[in-house]
Amino acid sequence: MKKVVAILFILSFTLSATVYATTAISDVPPTHWAHSAVQAMVDAGHMTLTGSEFRPDAPIDKFETSRILARAAGATEALLNEAQAQYQATIASRAEGYSRWNDTANREVAFLLSRGIFTESDLDNFIVRTGDAESLRALSRQEAAVYLVRLMGRAEEAENFSFTRDFTDDARITANFRPYVYYLRSLGVISGEPGNNFNPNGAVSRSAMAVLLQRSLGMRSSGALAANTTGAATAAGTVVVDSISGSIERVHTNINALQLRLSGDEIRILGLAPVPNIFIDGQRRTIHNLEEGMSVVGITRDGSIVDLQAQTSAPPTSGTTTVNTGVSTAATNTNSANLELRTVQGTVSAISAGSITIQIRILNPHGFIITNHETFTIDTNTTLSRGGATIALTDISVNAVVSLRVSGARAVNIELEERERRINATVLDKRTESVLGTNYFVVEDTAGNTHELIVNDSSALRRAGAAGNVRFRDIRIGDSIDLIAHYSVIVEAYAYGERGSAEGIISEIHITRNGTTITLIQTGGEAVRYHVISGAFDVHTLRLNTRVSLQLDSKEIEGFVVLPM
Repeated sequence: MKKVVAILFILSFTLSATVYATTAISDVPPTHWAHSAVQAMVDAGHMTLTGSEFRPDAPIDKFETSRILARAAGATEALLNEAQAQYQATIASRAEGYSRWNDTANREVAFLLSRGIFTESDLDNFIVRTGDAESLRALSRQEAAVYLVRLMGRAEEAENFSFTRDFTDDARITANFRPYVYYLRSLGVISGEPGNNFNPNGAVSRSAMAVLLQRSLGMRSSGALAANTTGAATAAGTVVVDSISGSIERVHTNINALQLRLSGDEIRILGLAPVPNIFIDGQRRTIHNLEEGMSVVGITRDGSIVDLQAQTSAPPTSGTTTVNTGVSTAATNTNSANLELRTVQGTVSAISAGSITIQIRILNPHGFIITNHETFTIDTNTTLSRGGATIALTDISVNAVVSLRVSGARAVNIELEERERRINATVLDKRTESVLGTNYFVVEDTAGNTHELIVNDSSALRRAGAAGNVRFRDIRIGDSIDLIAHYSVIVEAYAYGERGSAEGIISEIHITRNGTTITLIQTGGEAVRYHVISGAFDVHTLRLNTRVSLQLDSKEIEGFVVLPM
């Protein structure tokens, strides 16, 4: 419990009294699997709303694709008009005879032709004609791969990329598109579907496009842009590119930033781009693999790190297996309370005195399992437990299901999980993983142990006072909850809360893409943090230093009344 409180306190302190201005989207709630990317692409102006609706599940046709890609590529009025004058005849010849050709997108189509993101043959696939009937052709997954690689300016790299044709349905991928698909997968921008299928002709939805576009734009750095895209970049505004070198002083995973000691002993905190290129000892990694003391060189673009090359401060200890981590096994920190930790859950595939390899089970919202192998070091400070009781390393065997709390590549705690568990607990927090959209409850059981549990489409959730099953978002922070978990996945749960009220002065307001919280200074000076129920009221009507009476459902706010000071 102490660790959870500490993490929440640090986050609250960091973001105190900060309000983030975002566009309100009525049909993509914070619990939606693509919420973060949708919000980012709408806020950036790359994708648009119909009223307040995004229509996340609607497929994208080629004309809408043209508008999205043109905006993302930095099209301006002058560039659009210039491109239209150059390609007007080309587009007219392709549109001839089609009643459903959307002329309003001609300028964007021309712009993409001028930048090499579209080719003239691509225009033949905008409309499908069956007899006398015409329909707009949806953007397919393999077409999206081609266009996004070209947008990133990496077409030449993709065409020369060596790959293994290992998708189950590889034969269905068009031969000319195949290098782009596998290249984009190697960058982590696109992935397969259940059964290791790519589904090349599957339609791309608007929410999927938002995720793919956000990842692709994160890969674009000044050095990676093709020559034919530099005009768009400079026309959109001045881009400041700088190089950095130094060492890592602190890794802030909670705000996606690094504190660096640069040349000349300058200390700076720099945020990471949405999808930065991070390499440790030549291997692609993430922010979670970075550790204090690593030497780094990198490139920033408009103040955000887009490329980072890190080296471990010491070589791995002889005799210790550290497959695919790129992190020194000698790096330890016994003060685990000060570490920024992440949770890894999976099945043990190998274990030794110095390391444990986990086949990580990542579940998307529909319960599909995505696996990956990752190795973590074990040292004398690693705690091993089962059901709150200490166990020995010999009690953990291959194929056992475990939950790890890790810092970089070091295991701080390993919890051996029971296959089937009944837990009586209180909901401390709930969150949705930003990319895959996996939902989690963080609960504290009656013995004071915390558990992070997955909620998927098969989880049966009930709440007192509600008829039938409820949604993930309907369970409140502060609810008492009785649940059955199969390993780390909730099979069924019954929650019950109570309504109440709280009075005090608002000291902090946090409006983020994952929801809104406020901190209330109550009588006696106690600071208590409350979450606002999504859609309960307009959170922008909240004001700092205002005395309010909150109407609570458990520990979530469903309404408020302003009181005289």
